[in-house]
Amino acid sequence: MPNYKGVIMSHALAVSKQKHTPSVKLHIRCDEDLDNGSAVDKVLFADLWLSEGAIERTAKTLRDIGWNGSSFEELNGSALEGTEVEVSTAFEDYTSELTGETRSMEKVSFVNPVGSYANRGLKPVPDDIAKRIARKYDSVLMNFRANGNAKKAAPKATAQKQADFDASEADDLPF
Repeated sequence: MPNYKGVIMSHALAVSKQKHTPSVKLHIRCDEDLDNGSAVDKVLFADLWLSEGAIERTAKTLRDIGWNGSSFEELNGSALEGTEVEVSTAFEDYTSELTGETRSMEKVSFVNPVGSYANRGLKPVPDDIAKRIARKYDSVLMNFRANGNAKKAAPKATAQKQADFDASEADDLPF
């Protein structure tokens, strides 16, 4: 799933052609590929759907990217222009009505506030697991700082340390 950083250039309320589902359509100019840090010049369009099933997610997305308006009508103007966002995309196959050929098109899956990509997936372990990890490894860290060599500082297994952190508990650690 490619990820980009960009700026909302324009937006408007829209209605889909087939099902007539309303959306907030965003025109986003992307200038950075977040997956590899390279510069890009890519234009993407995103639909934030206003259907019954998607309205809450859309409202949350709009709030998260900085819109605090009181009516969706405000989004038929320039309220979001210049807002920096991060987008995640996916490639979707479709059949051209003109040629019958199957083609692939990059579509926006998610619009997020800037900084979301860098923080994705980072969820701290619960405090009790963090304490068990620290009890087991803090002596290595302290010895390393004092001696400059982690191999010299490796702790010897003792009955007390083993009781503090049983190897079977390691299976509960999320890594």
